Formats: sequence, C-alpha cells, structure tokens
Amino acid sequence: MQTLSVISLAPNGTAAVTPFRTITADGNSSNWAFLSVGPGVIPDGQGGTLVAWYIPGGTGSNPNASYHIADVSNSGTVDRNYSAFSQPVGQMVLGDSSTGLAYASDGFSVVAFNISGGSPVWTYTPTSNTSSTNILISTTGGGLSVNDSQAGVIQLDSTGQPASPTASLLGATPLDPSTLAVNTWGANVGPWSKVANQQALVVAGPVMVPVSEWSEPAGAPQSQQAAMPISVRINFTGSKTPGDNLMFTGANGASYTCSEALGLQDCTTITGYRLWDLEGNGHVYNDASKWTVAVTNEYGYKGFYRDSSNNLQPFSCSQPLHPDALNFLQQPAGQQSIFYIDAPGPYWGINPSSQCATGTGVIDSETDTFNFQVTFTSKLSSYHRTVYYYVKIVVAPGGTTDFVNSQAGYGNLSRFF
Repeated sequence: MQTLSVISLAPNGTAAVTPFRTITADGNSSNWAFLSVGPGVIPDGQGGTLVAWYIPGGTGSNPNASYHIADVSNSGTVDRNYSAFSQPVGQMVLGDSSTGLAYASDGFSVVAFNISGGSPVWTYTPTSNTSSTNILISTTGGGLSVNDSQAGVIQLDSTGQPASPTASLLGATPLDPSTLAVNTWGANVGPWSKVANQQALVVAGPVMVPVSEWSEPAGAPQSQQAAMPISVRINFTGSKTPGDNLMFTGANGASYTCSEALGLQDCTTITGYRLWDLEGNGHVYNDASKWTVAVTNEYGYKGFYRDSSNNLQPFSCSQPLHPDALNFLQQPAGQQSIFYIDAPGPYWGINPSSQCATGTGVIDSETDTFNFQVTFTSKLSSYHRTVYYYVKIVVAPGGTTDFVNSQAGYGNLSRFF
C-alpha cells in the first residue's frame, strides 16, 4: 500500500499532514505513485492545494498509466484522472479568480478544469503531433496564453478556442504593461514582448495582468515558486464587479458623474463633466483590511475654447505626479476583495486666465490625458504591487464627446503632446 499526503507548514513552523489517496502498489516501481514536477503542487486559490501526481503503469497492480490532479482542502479531497494527458503534468496555473478555473499541461495537451469538483471544461491540443505546448499565463476573462513550439504564442479564449498564432513570439515571456511607467507603444500594447535584434516585438491582445495568486507556471512574476499575495485588475468598461457596493451616483456617490456603468460618460448636461467611470479591484489572499491603497496621478490637456467674441483660443495645462484622494474605497475586514471607484475627466469650460482651472470659457475641442498609478501595500510585510493605467478623453471640434478616440487602459501615455 502507498499513501499520498500533503504536508502543510504554518508560519509558526508547525506541520500538518493530510493524507489524500491510498493506492495498491506492488514491488514494481512502475506501479507506484509519483509527484509531478514543475511544480506538482500549487495553491488552489480557495484555501486548499492542487497536487499533480501520476502512476507510470506497467505490469502488476496498476498496469495502466494514469495522470491525476487532486484538490486537497480541509473539506476533503477531489481527485481526478485526466485521460487527455499522455505524460505527467508539467505545469499548472490558476485562472481568472472570477471563473473558478485552473489549467494544466503535460507539455502537449492543455486542460481547463473546475477547481471545485475537478471536472474538465475544455481541452486544447496542438494541430501538429510534434509540437510541444507550454502555458505562459492565464489572462483576464477566463483566457489562457500558451506557447506552441512550432506555431508561436497562441491566445485561447474562455472556451479553449485559439486565436491566430504569433510566430514572431516563439519562446516569448510575459510582459505586464500595467507595471510600465511609460508605455512607449501607446494604447495598443498587448501582453507579450520579445526582444530580437534590438527590436521589441509587441502583439495586441488581452492585457496580461496577473489575475490570480498563481497565474504563471512558476508562481509570482519573480518565478520563485511562490504565490502572489495580491492580484490587481482595473475595470474600464462594463459593469462593476459583484460585491462592489460603492456608488458613482446617488446620496453616497460622487457629485460629478451621472451613471453607474463603467466607461466614458457624457454628463455635461447634468453635472458639466465628461468622465470615465472606472473600478479598481485588488484580490488578496489574507484579509482586505491588512492592506493600504494609495493612488497618484499626473495629467495634461490642451485644446481650443470659445472666447466672449466666439473666437477660438488655444489653452493647455500640465500637472506633475501628485497624490489622488481615494474617496470611494471598500476593504472590510474578513473579506479578500478591495474595491475603489474613480471618475476622472474634464469640465465643459476652462478659466482663460488660469487654464488649469474650470471656468466659463466653453471648450470647443480638447485632448485630456490622465496617468495613474495605484499601489497596494501589505501592512504585514514590505510587499507592495503598483499598477499603472491611463484615461484619455477627447472632445471633437464643436464640443462633441469623441467616444471613438477616447480610451483607457494599462500603462501610461505622455502628457506632453
């Protein structure tokens, strides 16, 4: 008999042993169970542990090879044999924390599975039998980026369907644009970067921001086989995240915006402002109250306004990096989600004599760029994570809000233009 167990070490050094599977094994080593490597154990994002293990198979008590992933937690163990694998699992990552999915690869096939219950959701297999497939990182919205040894980087969507491969990024490693203070590629930056012949190659696609505590096969971006203490996402469009009780409008909301929806809002007829409603979401793996959140921003704008004679006159303003008050922050003790909302944007008029102030000079056209950086800092250690993002609001000639050229995303833009 052979008993498989997970040994957990608490911060105070105490150990707990949790048996999760007992198998019948004879003296032939091909019938024994082995831990998969690379890593064979990662957190499951729900307080438990995912363990990849296998039986090589041979004669005797276990003649058939089998490749397993077990979810071991205080509430019990779910262990499943995945028939899609033909060799030991070499990589596991957690998916977007909102999906409840994890992904595993044996170097050829990739399987997405539900962490609770272990049921497979989809399987991706490369078209060439001679290709190898390595997981690069899980991405927002339930996607996954993989590196096909022959085709290049491939983005899989939430159903496992592949986009067109990018051959120029064979062997690429993740680029996190949210950690770039100056995004020299502008707003179209994608998740993958590779330097070849002194040239940075960048491909548009889903933004690569760690979306769980184990988004990459080696754990945190430093590849230390350690979980990331926090994952951060900035939501620019759509609806607020379930559980976010902050309000943009109403008695407890901001006084300038006019909608609860995320994205660009033209509130000029209601409050006088054009604003971009956005939401920051930090998911921590201890307690939300054990973190501090600080936001800074810089901005610049220029355009033309109408003077008292209805003539067009130029205006401009630029402000360096400065603290930005977080007036709408939610981080109650006992929860793992931190939320904040913000609504940056310009007023309909400027003060001709003090062009960084609002006034009655009616704006005819304008480009307004805000650069932000938000830093989440643990109160229990020196760990911190900073994410950079921007909002660009464009007013077309005639004072019309430009919903096409206005944009928001990760990275920063130049405020000198």
